[in-house]
Amino acid sequence: DSWDASRKGVSSYAKTLMSKQNNKCANCHVDFSRKNMSRNDHYKPYHLSFEELTKPEVDHIEPVSCLGDNSEKNLQVLCRMCNAGKGDGLGFDVRKELEHAANVVEKIKDIHRYRMLFWVIDRDKNSCQKCGSKTNELTIRKILQKGGYLRSNLESLCYKCITSS
Repeated sequence: DSWDASRKGVSSYAKTLMSKQNNKCANCHVDFSRKNMSRNDHYKPYHLSFEELTKPEVDHIEPVSCLGDNSEKNLQVLCRMCNAGKGDGLGFDVRKELEHAANVVEKIKDIHRYRMLFWVIDRDKNSCQKCGSKTNELTIRKILQKGGYLRSNLESLCYKCITSS
């Protein structure tokens, strides 16, 4: 009963967590205070529904399904896209990855793009693989342009590095 009781009321931590995270998603660093975005990035498709996909959501770092609790140290704020991509936090379906590997990014189901975005940025320790920034907003790009849409061929990059190339 005490474990179950400790899992209630995570939304009460939202303000504190947002402040600690400088009003940004803990994974991709999108700034929650931005009201619009003109980017048309198919790897990070906020343009499909910016208001909806950039909503902040309190997330369990250690999933409840793995007996994670609601203590503040086990919580973070993610944008809705990253939270959907993380899912239950128990891993990534390799069969789905292979199913979409040869597809053009724009034709891949949204939820699969969210998952790839989350897991690649998480694997890269939430930092740009070109400049090392851990604060600039991140997206993903193919390493080898003719290669597949696979985690092994994707890397996290900040928009500053993408636009300066």
